[in-house]
Amino acid sequence: MLSILSITTPVFAVFDGGIWEIIGNSSFFGVVIMVVLLAFSVVSWAVIVSRYRLYKAEASGSEALLSQFHKAKRMADTVGLAKQFQNTALGTQLSAGIQELVSIRERQSGEGAGAGSIREREIDLLERRLDQVAGDEMQRLESGVILLATTANASPFLGLLGTVVGIMVSFWEIGQTGSASLAIVAPGIAEALLATIFGLAAAIPAVIAYNWANNRLRMFAEQGANFNSEFIGRIRLEFTE
Repeated sequence: MLSILSITTPVFAVFDGGIWEIIGNSSFFGVVIMVVLLAFSVVSWAVIVSRYRLYKAEASGSEALLSQFHKAKRMADTVGLAKQFQNTALGTQLSAGIQELVSIRERQSGEGAGAGSIREREIDLLERRLDQVAGDEMQRLESGVILLATTANASPFLGLLGTVVGIMVSFWEIGQTGSASLAIVAPGIAEALLATIFGLAAAIPAVIAYNWANNRLRMFAEQGANFNSEFIGRIRLEFTE
């Protein structure tokens, strides 16, 4: 029981105020690395929170839009959906598709064709427009995720750099004093381990969040592609012979 306490007490002491003493005794380079890692961690957490809120709203909005879109009997009945869900990717795609459809019908009227069938080349134009909008929406949803990848990849190496610097400081102190006592080497070792903690604390949440975000983005991409195919299918069914 005593041995367990002797091991855990220094660990808790680090998080109970000792951490500031370690930072205060750290080298300038070590402090800079810790500050950079702390900045990485703050930015990555800001991205995590913002992407979580965005993806949650996107998923619920898309689900509601698809439910009502499937119930609509005609494309004219979906105009209100585009306005209601304009903040979602599918709502933006639907709005772009309806606008392009209106443009096609207006061109037909200008050519004196009336409200005839939509030609195949116009279907292709509509499909390309939908694909373009879907790509733009994916870029919007992906915004910031690259910062998670950067944090996940760079933070462990920055932490390792801080570890090396801390150990180097310890060896320098040994050389300067000619003594390898614990009092001489402890500050440098503590700095090295703290830099490792900062690196892992920044990297681990970023890795988990990056994998989660990629999974959600793949789902949104597939959902957007399926919606475009369904939209084109309904256009063919309703406006072609």
